Amino acid sequence: MLHSLAGRPLVLHALGVAAEVTGRRPLVVVSPDQPEVTDAVASQADTVEQPHPRGTGDALRSIPTGQRQHQGPLLVLSGDVPLLRAATLQSLLDHHQATGAAATLLTITPHDPKGLGRILRDPQTGRITTAPSKPSKRRTPWRRWASTTASSSPGRPPRSAAGRWNPSCWRA
Repeated sequence: MLHSLAGRPLVLHALGVAAEVTGRRPLVVVSPDQPEVTDAVASQADTVEQPHPRGTGDALRSIPTGQRQHQGPLLVLSGDVPLLRAATLQSLLDHHQATGAAATLLTITPHDPKGLGRILRDPQTGRITTAPSKPSKRRTPWRRWASTTASSSPGRPPRSAAGRWNPSCWRA
């Protein structure tokens, strides 16, 4: 997140786009082991500490209740997406609101998927059916991959096909 691109840390590019699309000051969840991240984002975002980093779902749970009282969708980004465009995020938010979904996840088809989270979609509906966190033993190659860019409706956590809360859909 702190690697430089065009003279600025990657995370500042992502924060700028988030602020442009939402019109709000972003909130960054940081690890207590990385005070340099807190320092780097202080001019553009508020921060909340995640005591024990355990993935994106846990990062969202680290946000104090008082800071969760907002209207409209929640936009979740990772700090290493400097090339994400405001138009892409706006399209994601527009689609999320138009469909009334509990969660909307931006997926990609990368040239080299190494290290990225996998997404399996129902071929009939296009809905996400699974976001496995372990390597697949399938021979069929995965075609869609997760970014950590999502929109969620307040009070409506993402659910798996079985209807249970599924925090794995937040992980990349």
